[in-house]
Amino acid sequence: GNCVESGYQHERCFWWWLGTRCRQWESCPNAPARVERILERFDANQDDQITLDEVQALRVEHFNQMDADGNGLASFEEFEVFVTQKKQERQNENAQNRRGRKYCGQRDVGSNFANMDLSGDDQLSLDEFTAIVPLFDKFDADNNGIITTEELNQRPQRRRQ
Repeated sequence: GNCVESGYQHERCFWWWLGTRCRQWESCPNAPARVERILERFDANQDDQITLDEVQALRVEHFNQMDADGNGLASFEEFEVFVTQKKQERQNENAQNRRGRKYCGQRDVGSNFANMDLSGDDQLSLDEFTAIVPLFDKFDADNNGIITTEELNQRPQRRRQ
């Protein structure tokens, strides 16, 4: 499941904003397994497509898990704990499945938090957390709000806005 060039796990790169690193994205021998794992995680209705609504529903679920004190906002500390827990879960899954995957080196947690904190108040609201889904747009090549298996097999596109 690792990228033949960068060694990164493709599906982790997808959600931690590193999916564009591999110049051999399409020819990666692990592409079918990568697509299957991405669909398994994000395709809630199992129609072999990922919609923005499915991604947002998962992000809402993640936000609710992250908001430990239930005040409707996530502090940097809550965000950091959540990211660390997700990283540990992935490492445990990989060990159980003996996949031996390396957790991809996402930007540091502080940078991710700062990029999502649109109001600059050192807290994330649900709206802020769900507002930015940059790689959804990169994978949605035809910009129709649906990522198909064909689009998942293509290298993500850089979009200018």
